[in-house]
Amino acid sequence: PETTRTGFFEIFLGVEAPNVSGVSVELLLKVLPESTYATFKLSTTQIIADWSRRISHEWLPGSDYQLAYNYDIQVYTSRIWEFLHEGTRDIEIYIPITKRRIP
Repeated sequence: PETTRTGFFEIFLGVEAPNVSGVSVELLLKVLPESTYATFKLSTTQIIADWSRRISHEWLPGSDYQLAYNYDIQVYTSRIWEFLHEGTRDIEIYIPITKRRIP
């Protein structure tokens, strides 16, 4: 199972499919729930660091938000060629969030 407790996670590579009826039967389709996302742009040294832990243990507790779902989206834009071949490493991380519930 996919949990931070076990350390096992599923990784999907994909693209947005505007029309799911056009997705080939040989492909796996994963539908993500609609959500509000916190966006983080990371550069080389931040990617190497434990960014996931910093978001969950530093940013989230200091914000008015909590995780809405247990996944993140990592976006490698058209600059992927630079990422792979020229040493430029910038990615965007999207974390699904919701307003923190105050008891």
